[in-house]
Amino acid sequence: MAQDSINPQSAWQRYRTSADSAWDVKKAGHLYRRAAFGATLAELEAAVAAGPERAVEQLLRGRADPDGDALWTTMSNTVRNANNGEQLPALWLYRMLYTTHPLREKLTLFWHNHFATSNLKVQNAGSMLGQYELMRRHSQGNFRELLLEMSRDPAMMIWLDTIQSTRQQPNENYAHELMELFSLGIRNGRRPEQRNYTEQDIREAARAFTGWRIDAGRAVFNAAQHDDTEKNVFGQRGRFRGDDVVRICLEQESAPYFICRKLFKFLVSETITPSPELLEPLAEEFRRDWNFGALVERVLRSNLFFSAQVYRSKVK
Repeated sequence: MAQDSINPQSAWQRYRTSADSAWDVKKAGHLYRRAAFGATLAELEAAVAAGPERAVEQLLRGRADPDGDALWTTMSNTVRNANNGEQLPALWLYRMLYTTHPLREKLTLFWHNHFATSNLKVQNAGSMLGQYELMRRHSQGNFRELLLEMSRDPAMMIWLDTIQSTRQQPNENYAHELMELFSLGIRNGRRPEQRNYTEQDIREAARAFTGWRIDAGRAVFNAAQHDDTEKNVFGQRGRFRGDDVVRICLEQESAPYFICRKLFKFLVSETITPSPELLEPLAEEFRRDWNFGALVERVLRSNLFFSAQVYRSKVK
């Protein structure tokens, strides 16, 4: 879909009801399909009565559910203790169905797709649950912190072979995916003709992630197996470790555009291809403190989110 009619400045301004854009059950349904997993008629009618400001606020906050949390703890401990990977999808689907905070689970699903990992290789239900809990904890939090913790997540360390990476033989898998899939993308968000990283950047970054292993289900740093010599990543030189590489990746121009573009497709539209100019207001705000929750809120409260161009522009 062409986006010539979309004004990048007004697109992300807060949606206000008007004679031409009334708040009704259609818009409430749209909100609940994108920011949750749908809604009952009673929930839609309550959202219409609450108005758009309060309806979005209620989804952003969710509701406390101590009984549900206690049940989750019991069920997840059972899966962990039995190392039953076949029950992992059912366990999470159960929570999606009955959660009192559907946006949190919807955004956890966003991150699960972003940091794609599978128990087919990990073979540890406890580690997979730990990764889910990490993504859920940061689902509306700080992207920088999520990325730093994901670099030391046991399931990810197995999935992308960080545990095999030593100073004698650095493994490039995590460094490559960190740049291509997790933080930058292949092409620059502002200048699509420009590639975001080189093979040399990957090789140098891989050396920074050496020396990690898993002990009793936790990531442990082994300094003797870490390459402590100078690296050159994106033109910066230093005796970097993994956290330094994450910092350097997030300093690149492409990083906020990459995440904003993925969120646009997830929450806004699969048929509109957002231009760098349309994403710029989001990307500039996101770059300041990497507050993903604030980014999600701005999208959900925006003119564009509730516009005719976006309504029913995603496969359910």
